[in-house]
Amino acid sequence: MNNKLRFIMIQHIKIIIALFLIGQTTLLFAQENTLDQEVKVVKPFDPTISDAFKINILPQIIDTIQINPSFDYSIESKQIKTDFKVEPIKPATMVGEPLNKLYKSYIKGAIGNYYSPMLEVYYNSLRSKETTYGIIAKHQSSHGSIKNINGDKVYAGFSDNLIDLFGKKFYSNEILYGGLSFSRNTTYFYGLDKQVLGSTFFDAGGLDKEDLTNQRFSTLTGNVGYKTNYVDTALINYNANLKYYYFNDRYENSENSFNFKAVGSTIFNTEYLGANLDFDYYNHNSLSDTVNTIYTQLNPWIGRFGKQFKVKLGLNAALVSANSDTKYYFYPNVYLDYKIVDNFIIPYIGYEGNYQVNNFMRMANENAFIRPDLVAEGTNNKMKIFLGIKGSMSSRMSYNIQGMYRQVDNMHFFVNRKIGINVFETPTDTLQNFFAWKDFDVVYDDVTIISFNGDVSYAQSEKLNLVLKGDYLQYTMDKELKPWHMPEYKFSLTANYNLREKIVLNVDVFSLSKRYAKTYNLLTGKEGVKELGNVVDANLGVEYRYTKLLSAFININNIAAQRYYKWNNYPMQGFNVMLGLSYSL
Repeated sequence: MNNKLRFIMIQHIKIIIALFLIGQTTLLFAQENTLDQEVKVVKPFDPTISDAFKINILPQIIDTIQINPSFDYSIESKQIKTDFKVEPIKPATMVGEPLNKLYKSYIKGAIGNYYSPMLEVYYNSLRSKETTYGIIAKHQSSHGSIKNINGDKVYAGFSDNLIDLFGKKFYSNEILYGGLSFSRNTTYFYGLDKQVLGSTFFDAGGLDKEDLTNQRFSTLTGNVGYKTNYVDTALINYNANLKYYYFNDRYENSENSFNFKAVGSTIFNTEYLGANLDFDYYNHNSLSDTVNTIYTQLNPWIGRFGKQFKVKLGLNAALVSANSDTKYYFYPNVYLDYKIVDNFIIPYIGYEGNYQVNNFMRMANENAFIRPDLVAEGTNNKMKIFLGIKGSMSSRMSYNIQGMYRQVDNMHFFVNRKIGINVFETPTDTLQNFFAWKDFDVVYDDVTIISFNGDVSYAQSEKLNLVLKGDYLQYTMDKELKPWHMPEYKFSLTANYNLREKIVLNVDVFSLSKRYAKTYNLLTGKEGVKELGNVVDANLGVEYRYTKLLSAFININNIAAQRYYKWNNYPMQGFNVMLGLSYSL
């Protein structure tokens, strides 16, 4: 480039720079004229440094030379002698709880108002792995008078006696057992109504023991049985029992009975298999008739028991033959429960049925004032459906609540005998002519029963125990007006309290709803209904243990002193007290 051209270019650059400076100066002056404002700094200067981005590539050493070592070696083992000696360790021993001391004999005696003595004697063998045996003897009676339905005094004594022998022989996995017992129970027919008999017999000071007839029941029973307790589930566990009894009364009515029962069960794969067999033969001889009854029941079943559930299915087949009449009955048996929350909440449901033979001894034990020549008929429990929930609210409290629907054919109810002269006495006067009114006959009806029942129990070790029970029953009768002598509801509360093994308290509170009795009008012959009032009463027992062997006790019964009737015209004893001692040796 020549000098002239370079000079021209320099001159142009100077001119451009000069023009730029002039323009900037003009702009500054213009801003000063138009932007005359005050500027306030509202935030201090905050210098920041932007983050630095580091290189995250790690250096690597690439070695192209590889060495693969390969060599052999061997170790020559040599035992080194040591002086260590093994000291045996003494095994741990379990200290068992000491066994409670057993006593061979126990005697309990008491006396109370109504001239009521009581005596009980128990004798048994001590602890043994081979045998056990014992004997029990009991007597309780009353010889006083009470006020009857008309407020007149009448003798209402009774006497109950029992002697029972029992024994067991233990084998490795079996038990042979048996027993022999004799009982004798006497009661008096004191349920007489002045309105029927007339006042003549009561105005002389009431009815004494000699004025009344009595009933006496005697029972001789013997049984022998054999059962197994195998731990191996592949084996069959069973229990077989043979029983005989002879039952009679004061009026030459008698009953012989043979009974054989056998139950067995085993496990097959994952199912439980079992069967129950019940065979009964009854020979009932009365002054009016002789009845021979054969009753056979077979109940095979299969079950599946898991950790959360239990299922059981079975069939109950019954054969009933009375004299020449033979009938067959079949009832399905189903049961299912399921543990929703372990053992706390267990709902369950079931369906079952059975046939019940009402033999002479069963009826007499239910009502001691039955007519002596009674020949009872059986009861067909056609259907029983139940639904409930049970479980344990804690380790100390458990409960069971259940609803039930039943259909029962030929259910029996006790009613006062309507007419007739007592064939067991010579009707020499008016009083004996009406003795038929003092005992009970039975009537039968087909019934539907809806019931709800529940119980709650609480146990605090051996110190405190509580049991609360309640039942509600609704009867729908087919022919009869009422379910005679049957309550609509029942309630009871039982409590036991042990204070330092010195004082033991027993409390029993109970209640029954009103019941109904069937009545007859002597003039018109029409039937009527008589209401038996409801019952609310309590019993109290206190025992003081002077030593472990000697105790004193007092029992106070019917504290409310309420006169209530279990059977029509038969009031129960009122307020009564018994004082007694017990001794072990």
